[in-house]
Amino acid sequence: MRIQSANLLTLDVESWYHANYASTQKFPSPPTDPADRGVHRWIELLAEFRVESTCFVLGEFADRHPHLVRALSEAGHEIGTHMWSHDLCYEMSADQFRTSLHRSKSRLEDLTGQPVRGLRCPSWSFNPERMPWFEDIVLAEGLAYDSSVFPFQTGMYGSSSFAGFKRGLREVQPTVAKFGAWNWPITSGFFLRVLPTPVFRYVVRREWLSNRNTMIVLHPRELDPQHPRMRLRLDHSFIHYVGLRGVEAKLKWCLEQASWTSIRRHLDLKA
Repeated sequence: MRIQSANLLTLDVESWYHANYASTQKFPSPPTDPADRGVHRWIELLAEFRVESTCFVLGEFADRHPHLVRALSEAGHEIGTHMWSHDLCYEMSADQFRTSLHRSKSRLEDLTGQPVRGLRCPSWSFNPERMPWFEDIVLAEGLAYDSSVFPFQTGMYGSSSFAGFKRGLREVQPTVAKFGAWNWPITSGFFLRVLPTPVFRYVVRREWLSNRNTMIVLHPRELDPQHPRMRLRLDHSFIHYVGLRGVEAKLKWCLEQASWTSIRRHLDLKA
């Protein structure tokens, strides 16, 4: 019996070379990007289970691969924005942030004919102390929700002090489960990949049995283990590439075990 709950499926749609580590490899021009493989695999898997997801698309990715954005939208998936470029938002000024958000939202709406209602900043790069203007700008652009707040501090991102928005912007945060002495975002990117499959299944099932919903956060490259590799510092390489070959099996198990939906449908927003 599949678990009936508001589990959320999300995909951060960007290229394999988009990252924000200190050792991220810089390319003089955009390299070859086999983006079709990961995006089409997402579409195929979710079509098999008749599931709708939210896809946060980077504006510059949409500019280079408009057919993939249209394919996601035509398959019934919600299109949200991941800003225009994969820069850390907390390093932007208010004007830079506004310009990037507006440009990406406009391009995505032109491609899909659908309103963009949600935002996820690249690398969870929302910081409440450094971005007091964030909510006002996001609401002014016509968005209804954000999904950029990582619920604890890491070396690059996250906030353990965020107390919620004050003027109506809704926040949808990733799943965090108690795992030993740590809080662990069990269904997000690296944290999903690094857990051995039996441990992953045990902890996710424990969340469901406690009536806690989960939100999956993945990227197209994680469904394409053969994608090109960047030259990264050893620790960054581990974070970026560990467990790639197990991602699809974990995702399929989740789809088999529970019901899933998009953030748009969960929040009852009009398409």
